[in-house]
Amino acid sequence: MSRNDTEAMPRRDAKTRWPWYIWDIVLFGVYVVLCVSFFCVPSALEYLQARRDGSSSWDAIGAFMGLGLLLFIGPWILALRLFIAWPRHIRGFRRLLLRWAVVIVGVVSLLALFYEFWPAGYQFRLWGFRRYVQRQADIPAMQTWLDTVDPNVCDEERIAVGTDVHGVPIPLPSEVDLPSSVLDLKPRYVQLSLDETHRPMVRLEWGSGLEGTWGLTVGRRDMPIPKTQLPTRQTRPGGQVFRNRGEDRLPIADGAYIWHDRE
Repeated sequence: MSRNDTEAMPRRDAKTRWPWYIWDIVLFGVYVVLCVSFFCVPSALEYLQARRDGSSSWDAIGAFMGLGLLLFIGPWILALRLFIAWPRHIRGFRRLLLRWAVVIVGVVSLLALFYEFWPAGYQFRLWGFRRYVQRQADIPAMQTWLDTVDPNVCDEERIAVGTDVHGVPIPLPSEVDLPSSVLDLKPRYVQLSLDETHRPMVRLEWGSGLEGTWGLTVGRRDMPIPKTQLPTRQTRPGGQVFRNRGEDRLPIADGAYIWHDRE
């Protein structure tokens, strides 16, 4: 073998040199995964928890906060690469400026697309809650019970639901009489009121002010299902203006629907 042939052969021990921007590709890929996870993981956890027992998921809140922190840190790491490493390799300020603009527009567009088109987190909870109610709620039994309720006791007062020493759900105060078809769902509050035709209906409520409230409303079989209520500004009798958050409502059976306040 001649000397020229030997020099033409690639050296096996030569180290493969990656492009200088390989870490930028990796960082951007990781950031895309973080964006997808930030929207998908908490939504999936909320759906699964509401489907399981009708409640909210603390794991979803933890995932939201943890992924949100990483999503906040990510652009700062990318910025260090953009403004420190890139000027060492890209010659010409106009070329550098153009590449900066492409990356910044890409990151902002990615976040904007998810923010604009991804459903609100509470909707995943509502969809999971629908499956829970379909599986666990005995709506015909509730409607049969409502036939026996005196309209005069439907004062819209919220009745808390707790548990006894054996973990059995009970109304608080215990003197209130609620059927097992209501208590077995383990809502946080129960409220008796009248529908538009002044007939008894029952409203079961889960959640709190921090995570929002959602629930199930059951009336007579022919009770009209109200449409989704959009947020509005309303005025109390004293002149104080407040914001009504509105409700998303989904029919679940004749005379029954689930709802979630709009966040």
